[in-house]
Amino acid sequence: MIRTDPEGNILEKGIYYSKTRGSYYHSYINNDYKKNTVYSKSLPQLYRKIESLKKAGVIQQLNMDEPTLDMYFHSTIRLKYMHNARYMNTCIQKYEKYVSPRLGSMKIKDIIHEDLILLYRELVDRGLSLGTVENIHIVLSGVFKRAAKNDIIRKDISFGAFYSNFDTNARKRKIKAERYLSFEETDMLFSEISKNGSVQDKHIATVLFGTGMRLGELTGLTWNDIDFDSRTIRIDHQLTVAYDPPNLSEKDIKALISENLYDDGVYWDTMTDIKPHYAIRHPKSRSSVRTIPMIDDVYDALRDEYRIQRKFGIYCSEKIDDMGGFIFIDKFGNVRKHSNILHMIDRYVTACNLTQRVSHELYGFEPHYLRHISTHMARHTFCSRLLAADVTPKITQEVMGHAHFSTTNDIYNEVTFDLMIKTMTDSNIEVI
Repeated sequence: MIRTDPEGNILEKGIYYSKTRGSYYHSYINNDYKKNTVYSKSLPQLYRKIESLKKAGVIQQLNMDEPTLDMYFHSTIRLKYMHNARYMNTCIQKYEKYVSPRLGSMKIKDIIHEDLILLYRELVDRGLSLGTVENIHIVLSGVFKRAAKNDIIRKDISFGAFYSNFDTNARKRKIKAERYLSFEETDMLFSEISKNGSVQDKHIATVLFGTGMRLGELTGLTWNDIDFDSRTIRIDHQLTVAYDPPNLSEKDIKALISENLYDDGVYWDTMTDIKPHYAIRHPKSRSSVRTIPMIDDVYDALRDEYRIQRKFGIYCSEKIDDMGGFIFIDKFGNVRKHSNILHMIDRYVTACNLTQRVSHELYGFEPHYLRHISTHMARHTFCSRLLAADVTPKITQEVMGHAHFSTTNDIYNEVTFDLMIKTMTDSNIEVI
């Protein structure tokens, strides 16, 4: 069917005439895969505008109205995570390894709900954990939601493709059961640190398990955050790994824009070359800014650390984003970073398990091996100890800095259930 305007001019594909506006228009998908429209009072002027947009690279020469999943994924992921390059690169790696070979070359409008279900089942059959497949689904879900919002597809076909077809409850129950340590496990760990570790290592472990801090909050702790008089610790920042784009001159930026290599402050070709560095950032959420009361063990550990550093003239010589005075430092005065703390815990867990193994082989004692201990498990352990000590869930939420009460309440229910089981087991309850 040939379309014409009121004057009888033939309208080519993609060119339309609006009677209400009295003008011609053309809708297109730009480099960010967002729908835009250009208007003009005359056809020749509209064609000139379209041609200038193509020369500027705003309208690509490809058929952008029907992008492939690969094309739309890379556009979406770069816009969504432009300020978190580390996570963005992780998403891209998983996508290119598991999704792109299967669906990447398909037009996004041709992908159906069953395609995603089959993809997820194939990945599970290949041995991927449900957690990994769930992460892939979360990323793809964001891509299809954006495509539906921008009218690239009619509706979000990812809805229900994962959670309606896979039982994640067993995995979640396993994670809940393993996310905090028993008293026996903490005793084994601290016993190993006391026998074979340094004094500062013991202080770090004490503060970590005695405050429920996140790892970045612990490494970023300064002496200015400690109030020995009121026996409190103020948390209003954290030390984190940052991935910032390179600094470019205006001349470089203009050259990169013309080559479609620069978008919203990020130079994409150098993304893989960006070097990570440590920086001071705000805590995870607003509720993470908090004041933590010091229990006796934490107070004694920090007092002892302060006394030792002053006695031997140990001072922090490193500044990060103009902040200094960090508490936990090495012998050169540099801050003990995240990897250092993680390796420290792994080292003591390995040593403890080696002792258990030797005792078993030489003396026949029943071994009790420690599992892998993460710093977040220390956080959950402290939370469970507070709740077991009858600290109210609301106060526990404030101390932990949980953004949502449901997080604290979830742990409270677990602790309550465990205590109930222990009480019923220890009590001599008779049915008859």
